Amino acid sequence: MMVRLALIFVLGIFSFAVDVQPYKVFVAGEMRRIMQRGELSPVIKLDTIKGKHTFGLGPAAWLKGEIILLDGVSHVSYLDNDKIVTMQTPDAEASMFVYVSIANWQIIQMDEPVNNMESLELIVEKIAQQKGLDLTQPVPFKIIVSKETLSYHVIDWKEGTPHTTATHKRFAKIGRLNNEPVTIVGFYSSSHQGIITPHTSKIHAHFLGGSEQVVGHVDDIKIENGYKLSFPKIK
Repeated sequence: MMVRLALIFVLGIFSFAVDVQPYKVFVAGEMRRIMQRGELSPVIKLDTIKGKHTFGLGPAAWLKGEIILLDGVSHVSYLDNDKIVTMQTPDAEASMFVYVSIANWQIIQMDEPVNNMESLELIVEKIAQQKGLDLTQPVPFKIIVSKETLSYHVIDWKEGTPHTTATHKRFAKIGRLNNEPVTIVGFYSSSHQGIITPHTSKIHAHFLGGSEQVVGHVDDIKIENGYKLSFPKIK
């Protein structure tokens, strides 16, 4: 299959789209731009992403919160006096954002345990391959679960402080959910680390859920059984 890379300039920072049937993954900015170079300025406004079947994730501009895009609706969590506040807004801006438009998902009822993020990587890779997705390109996925242990953070970077990989969570609010319904949007890739995923992981995932409807970056997760794993539907 021929892969086409299209350069799209957004607020002076390039994005690229990977043309993969039957969906196209877009990326504005890169993880390493933030983690290695400490560049936190916005690269995209979410109101420029059109379509009701769009899904995506990324850190808010200047690392002032976490964003998830679900069915065309952007949800943002940020800190206000150390309290997490969540809102829906089409005006959010991101320091990096990966997104995709998918109208039809194939849903798999899963009973295989997830022990941690590394375990989730292996499960996503295995099931995606079984369902015929191209693992040489980014693979979007969703998880719906109500019985899990999920560790997360919501970033709240202090303005004027130099940012590095080692200090990334210095100003983050760390949280944990136990057996609370969540929807997770994630992207798997074995060849885009530092671009759409952290340099130490093949998965970048955000969630919306919990009793306070928090949006957070998934740091770790454990699921014993009984969850729904979804991938783009292949015709």
